[in-house]
Amino acid sequence: MNRSLAVLFITVSVFFSVFALSSCSESETSVTGVTASCVFSYETADSNPEMWLSVYVQTADDVRRLESMTLTSRKAGYKWMIDPPVFIGAGNRRWAGFSKVLPAQNDVLYSGLYDIDITDASGNEDSSSFMVSYPEELLNSTAGEIRDYVKVNLSEYIILYDSNETMVYYGRRKSIWKTDENILRDYNRAETKRLCLSSSSGNLLFLLPPEILGEETADVQSE
Repeated sequence: MNRSLAVLFITVSVFFSVFALSSCSESETSVTGVTASCVFSYETADSNPEMWLSVYVQTADDVRRLESMTLTSRKAGYKWMIDPPVFIGAGNRRWAGFSKVLPAQNDVLYSGLYDIDITDASGNEDSSSFMVSYPEELLNSTAGEIRDYVKVNLSEYIILYDSNETMVYYGRRKSIWKTDENILRDYNRAETKRLCLSSSSGNLLFLLPPEILGEETADVQSE
């Protein structure tokens, strides 16, 4: 996953302020916030999703001092080492973490409590925990079945990518974007688009299958 998509997940999560309680320690570093999203990515209309976690932390001091993070599933006992973490954001809105924490081979990311431990450049440590929760039916769902299993309101966003798969836009669909042609007038570098559905808390994100911009116009002309 490229950096632009990491920015997408943290943008959504920061916007909705999905924080977990932190356990402060006597050390010079302490976790002040954790944002975690379960991401379900559908490559085609008929395929089951790939699922991963996007996890980032914010600290009381400069988060860029962090050198490593360890994520642990209490239920499964699995551990993930994030070394080094990815840093994103600016000013007081800096976060450290990783946007694609995958399950163990031939397994899933279980619902339940997860612990996250951090270590900074001076060897100081702190920890926090957060809850992962999602309908298990989603693991075998298709994009058209998302709302059958998710019983909360989902907000819709649009993501535009250029030929290098770099995100050039993320946000609500503009009212003037009735067709792909309208989108391309504003973003002529864009080549593909994806819809992103998000729960109000930001803990569930759904990436719908990618579409090539301009295909819908071509289909209309061919008819």
